[in-house]
Amino acid sequence: MSSKAHVLLLYRQCLKKGRTLQLTNKDYFNRRLRSEFKTNKTLAKDAEIQLAIEVNICQIDVELSCEYKLI
Repeated sequence: MSSKAHVLLLYRQCLKKGRTLQLTNKDYFNRRLRSEFKTNKTLAKDAEIQLAIEVNICQIDVELSCEYKLI
C-alpha cells in the first residue's frame, strides 16, 4: 500500500472511531484530527511519513484513553 493510501485509510479510521466515542465535543475532536493531518501534509519522504504516522497513532491512543475515556 502506498504511503498516501495508508494515510487516507488511517484518517478514515480515525474519523470512524471518533463517531463511536462518547465525546463532550465531537467538533473539537474532528478539528484536532484534521489539524494534525494537515500539519504533516507536506511530508514527502517515506521515512518521515511513517514516523509521523507512528507518532500520531501513539498520541491519539494516549489522548483517547486519558481524555475521552474509551468505552
